[in-house]
Amino acid sequence: MRNVQELSSQLKDILQSLGYWSKSILWVTGVYNSKKYLESIVKELTIPKPDIYVVGNNDFSAVSNLNSVLTKNNKKCIVSVGSGKVIDISKYCANQLNIEVISIPTTLSNDGISSPVSVLMDHTNKKHSLPSRIPNAVLIDLTCVLKSPTRLLRAGIGDLISNITAVKDWQIAERDIKEDINDFSLLTSITAANYILHLYELEIHNEKFIEALARGLILSGISMEMSGDSRPASGSEHKFSHAIDNLFPNRALHGEQVAVGTILSSYLQEDDWRKVKSFFTRFGVPVRAEEIGLKDGEIISALLHATHVRKRYTILEKVNLDEKMARDVLKRTGII
Repeated sequence: MRNVQELSSQLKDILQSLGYWSKSILWVTGVYNSKKYLESIVKELTIPKPDIYVVGNNDFSAVSNLNSVLTKNNKKCIVSVGSGKVIDISKYCANQLNIEVISIPTTLSNDGISSPVSVLMDHTNKKHSLPSRIPNAVLIDLTCVLKSPTRLLRAGIGDLISNITAVKDWQIAERDIKEDINDFSLLTSITAANYILHLYELEIHNEKFIEALARGLILSGISMEMSGDSRPASGSEHKFSHAIDNLFPNRALHGEQVAVGTILSSYLQEDDWRKVKSFFTRFGVPVRAEEIGLKDGEIISALLHATHVRKRYTILEKVNLDEKMARDVLKRTGII
């Protein structure tokens, strides 16, 4: 969709097909631009006095507050308009209360716009990836997304291309420890990454590129629903990002950290890591430690810690890095 009018028309059809309208809906959004965009949607739909709930954080306190509002007001459907944080908390609450949720992202920073996973913060600011409800529908206004910060779009590129190494890790686990693999989910994940991988000549703000990025991220989320977990879109590169979050929180965006992790994972998997790095460089996605706010010693520590983040067999478990090896890998890939 290319404007708020088209999106609103589609949204109305979906809501009516689900049997929900007006007072049965809670409109959940963030502050500033997200809220303004939501207001333009409800104005287009001519809904009198819509129930709008603004969330500031995606922590467990916010979950409790949103659940209370939904329950108290007997809401049956969430229309979530905003960034990844807004959509994550909406999906999580919808799952807890077994109600419908529609995702309307205002940017494309990760595949959480359509995935059955939400990232929430605890009281210590530690991130937790938790099961959530996959949206009934994902609606994207390309004009709105094109106005979002370029940095967020670059993060979305990093998160989507990481499917390449995540899938290879899954295949490694199948060979080494006989882990079950879902071929259709695997193919869907790779197809998602390929949506943008062949668009090297386009600019990041080209509408064709943004549409491909949107389709890829949606498909990536669907691949996780198919497999029943995040395996097709989360491997060693995500373990690396989680390690950074654990050791050095709030240095960079998830997709930025994952992008650097994808280069590392691709190298360790003996794949064409230079092609991945070249693609990221072409679109301004971070490829060096300093670009994600890490010093040499810090990124070495994160890479060594990555193996211990979660129990998921990847190339990291296979190669079993020590400090000397980790430093060598980071230097050979030009990350430090």
